[in-house]
Amino acid sequence: MLDDVDQFLREVVEECALLKKEKDDVDRKIEVLADKVREYRNDEDALPKLTGAQRQGHQVVNEANAAADPL
Repeated sequence: MLDDVDQFLREVVEECALLKKEKDDVDRKIEVLADKVREYRNDEDALPKLTGAQRQGHQVVNEANAAADPL
């Protein structure tokens, strides 16, 4: 009977160690994903500035082309 309990406890310890390793792996993956989300949010915040600059650039080119046509 005592051997059965000892064997069960060893199995529980092994399973706990495996679950801890899996949890640590999942925690690392979550951290990587959270970093990516922060990176994408930063990119998303910069996007309106970039599109505004792009619009301005197109406007300057169009104005330059319009000014150059009569010449």
